[in-house]
Amino acid sequence: MTSPSPKHEAVLAVVPSVGFVEEDGAYYLDRKFVDGMARYRDEWGGPVRSIMRRTRRDLLPFGKTYSDKELPFELRKIDGDAPLSAKDLEGANVALVSADQHTQLHLSRISASDRPPIVYIIEYTIGTRLKIIDVSAIPAHKKIRSSAWTLLTEMKRRAALARAEGVQMNGAAAADLYGKLAASPLVYFDSRTTEDMYADEGSMKTRRQRLSSGEPLRLAFSGRFERIKGVDHLPMIAAHLRDAGVNFTLELFGAGSLEETLKADIARFDLGASVRLVGNVDFATVLSPHLKNGIDLFVCCHRQGDPSCTYLETMSCGVPIAGYANPAFAGILKRTAGGWSVGVDDAKALARRIAGLDKDRQAIIAAADAALDFARQHSFEKTFKRRIEHLKSVARKS
Repeated sequence: MTSPSPKHEAVLAVVPSVGFVEEDGAYYLDRKFVDGMARYRDEWGGPVRSIMRRTRRDLLPFGKTYSDKELPFELRKIDGDAPLSAKDLEGANVALVSADQHTQLHLSRISASDRPPIVYIIEYTIGTRLKIIDVSAIPAHKKIRSSAWTLLTEMKRRAALARAEGVQMNGAAAADLYGKLAASPLVYFDSRTTEDMYADEGSMKTRRQRLSSGEPLRLAFSGRFERIKGVDHLPMIAAHLRDAGVNFTLELFGAGSLEETLKADIARFDLGASVRLVGNVDFATVLSPHLKNGIDLFVCCHRQGDPSCTYLETMSCGVPIAGYANPAFAGILKRTAGGWSVGVDDAKALARRIAGLDKDRQAIIAAADAALDFARQHSFEKTFKRRIEHLKSVARKS
């Protein structure tokens, strides 16, 4: 293992899947990544650095410009396509490395005497990767080629995880698939929800009263307006609900390439009175308060099984979820009664489920309580504490 830093402080190195853009002496970085690095610094209690490659601005859709002094970590830059080496990890006591980035899978193959212990972090399963290819708008022959490459890379990914000193798995789908490969596995559920943001008894009571009084069912979706997120099915579900006689409203928060398609479908199905496009809003200041105080049920048509923050963040607002049983959501429902699922792409079945819940509002109330209880176990603070303790444990063993 490489030597600790000259100050003999334990050093945590993070090798993420996201990159950086350098412009006019400042850095354009993903905001969520920077927030996460600040938490690593606070919980780790020693120097934290990130080893990153340059990227394009358009690949950081939720980015922000930071001066060097604003960064809560040391940024070490990797130029070009050169593979990372043991030298890049020199001085670290443990390295947290994204296994979703295929160019970093070789690091655990380096002799353990020449590198710090490697803890891989994994989010996407092979099923999710293949689903993304399947729904993409590329020619069939390119889908076949991409799928073949993805399957071959998956073999390398599994071997890398098995060689590593530890693996942190984001979400139920990754945990169920990769948990048995790892020497020191940890499953966690990603969320931006801090402990002061959870639904309180006042908002829960208001929702119970609203549901019990027979007011229109208040539905919502938030996320990217892309096919992989299933937003193209939301107008169909709304039309089925209206035809079934359900009195409801549906608010759609977000933006994306399908925005004009959604507008056209809302008009085509004559849903203007019940479905509203809200646009992108800030999660902490706008979306979270609105979910807590004004929404009864979240409609989630995600086709892919990635560990979206949507699940835990929605549940933290005391809002249960009705959605498609992709591997991520199905895995969550094995752990909590905070929602309901139907088969992926079965819009009519999801509408029937929601219509049934409209007639059994006590079930929604019970699921709201279960969702909040589950989310409380996985707050931003608790999740990071568990992850840092795991990294420290791996570092001590090596």
